[in-house]
Amino acid sequence: MKKILETFKSLYTCEDSGKTHLTLALMFLLPSLLGASIQFLDKDFAEFQTSVIIMALIFAALSIIPILFLIGYYLRFVNQRLSGEKGIPTIDWGSVTRGAKAIPLYLVWALYVAIPFLVYFFILVAVFGGLFLVGGANTLSLILSFFILMVGAFLALIPVFIITPFIMEVYFMYCENFEYHKTLFNPLLPFKFMKKAFKDSMLVALKYLAVSLVVNTAFQFIIGLLFLIIILFGAGIVIFLKASTFDSSPLFISLVILISGLFGMFSAYASQIVGFAYSDNLIEVYKEKIMSTNEELVSETQNEISEAE
Repeated sequence: MKKILETFKSLYTCEDSGKTHLTLALMFLLPSLLGASIQFLDKDFAEFQTSVIIMALIFAALSIIPILFLIGYYLRFVNQRLSGEKGIPTIDWGSVTRGAKAIPLYLVWALYVAIPFLVYFFILVAVFGGLFLVGGANTLSLILSFFILMVGAFLALIPVFIITPFIMEVYFMYCENFEYHKTLFNPLLPFKFMKKAFKDSMLVALKYLAVSLVVNTAFQFIIGLLFLIIILFGAGIVIFLKASTFDSSPLFISLVILISGLFGMFSAYASQIVGFAYSDNLIEVYKEKIMSTNEELVSETQNEISEAE
């Protein structure tokens, strides 16, 4: 616990810490507003669909730069940690180009993870449908099929949790010099990392799973209370406006989107800070157990490619 607290403390000891963290939090605002506006793409708000779609498209376009910045900023944080520097990096807009450059790496590994799990879920849905058809349209069959589907979906989270720290270590490898090489795209690379640092990496992952649950639960509780208070206050304003001839519905929707976006921003910021702390501790494992053997891994990959050819 002491180490975890020291890690979080180190994230707030950089130069211009307040300004840096405020800027970092604000980077989540536009993506959060995008997410909030998408919630209103619903038949219950059919009369406002055009306006909401336009709003969502604007937020989507404006979110591109912040998202690229956040990716690049995280990679710079990792690079800084690999070189032994503490604290989070100062804000630099080179993070945007750094994030854009890393998109192929993120996309490839997203596909590596997505493909087997899509196959798994197709099989799961097929089993669900088969059980439902065999059992007939009765309550017991439906409950059993639904239970199996939910258990299967939950079980899928276990391998995701296990593989995640080792995929993160692939990104760490890239962050050593921000250069692409074939080893980074080797789908077996996380399993090679597992051989070298499975226990240590999983211990870090388990610790920060607990930290994440505590932080998110506390944060969501506080945010939920604030959201309720503000919505009740906003509803009072809307009721007052409805007493006049003013159409308050667009105002209310805009208010909810703004409030949801702000709360989403702070929630995302809190998650990012936990992510930084998690990465910080995982980087220590990477440096101790894996980093020194990277040349060997690159050489192995090149030999495997040569043999395949």
